[in-house]
Amino acid sequence: MKNNYLDLTLLEFLDAITSTKQIYHVEITPAFCSDDESDTIEGDKWALIETLQAMLQNISKGTDKNTRTTIENLNRTIKEIRNHDEYTFDELSEIEIYNYLNTITCGFDIERVKVVLKDIECYYELNFLERINRESKEQYKANKWEIPQKKLIIPTDWKNPRQKQGKEVIIPDYEKMRNKTHIAAGYSISRAMNMLKKKISSQANHNISTHHFVRSFTDKQRKALLTSLTAGKFLPDDTNKHHFNYVFGGIPVPNEKPFEPLKWEKKTTLLAYFVDKLFTKSNPDNLWDIAENMFDKKNLRQSKNNYLGNKKTNGKPSGYETIDEILQKAGLTQ
Repeated sequence: MKNNYLDLTLLEFLDAITSTKQIYHVEITPAFCSDDESDTIEGDKWALIETLQAMLQNISKGTDKNTRTTIENLNRTIKEIRNHDEYTFDELSEIEIYNYLNTITCGFDIERVKVVLKDIECYYELNFLERINRESKEQYKANKWEIPQKKLIIPTDWKNPRQKQGKEVIIPDYEKMRNKTHIAAGYSISRAMNMLKKKISSQANHNISTHHFVRSFTDKQRKALLTSLTAGKFLPDDTNKHHFNYVFGGIPVPNEKPFEPLKWEKKTTLLAYFVDKLFTKSNPDNLWDIAENMFDKKNLRQSKNNYLGNKKTNGKPSGYETIDEILQKAGLTQ
């Protein structure tokens, strides 16, 4: 038996914090409950032991050979189940959940955090919710409660899954049912997922906390620059204004959405030219590292070296005139 919760596998840990009982399957031969050759019964450890002991008591007075064999088999099965190792950490505190996640991710290594979070989210959707929904429905039926229902629109055009029209179906409203029968069942696993999400968000904000371009821009300059870059399809129309303002001035990104690099949609050589024209004097030391982080592009310094050697364009990349025009319109020259 595992006596330390830190020794649990991830699956065991998730079973523990969601109070998932280990289910055993036992085949009884000959059958007692049907005309088949054998019966299969299942249940958690102690419920199954109780059932087997009741069966044993019912047949304990039999003396024929088959009955004695069955009694021996039942006694052996009960002993095996009773001695089977189980993890018994049904309730882990918040600090214990944190400690376990810290251990399995090797000190919240960000890549391991992402992997573990994905595994937990899969478990939540495919294991936890499926079990809770089933238990909730069984409880509703046992108490003869009316099962709440909701409408679901199944799109007829799968290329447009957000369409408002489609085939309407009625399904049980499991969320309402869970809120009545299992209102706190997902509390601990939700805490675990939130801890990991905060680590990812914190790491993202840490990565950008000292990695923006150092140059002062007025609000008017930033607005003109964003307008020209989106109009020229250098940046997509839905570029996040807060993220853009961070890149061009270090204005903090609101907490509701972690920073994401800007998406440069033209040639990399034009991005290198754009960065070089705007920031060489203000960021002389780590210019290219910052640029690669802010735009999620690689080898920008090499891209600059490539166009510098282009004699046809006098050491400038093809299309540089558009960049010059954008900078001039925004009043941004060095």
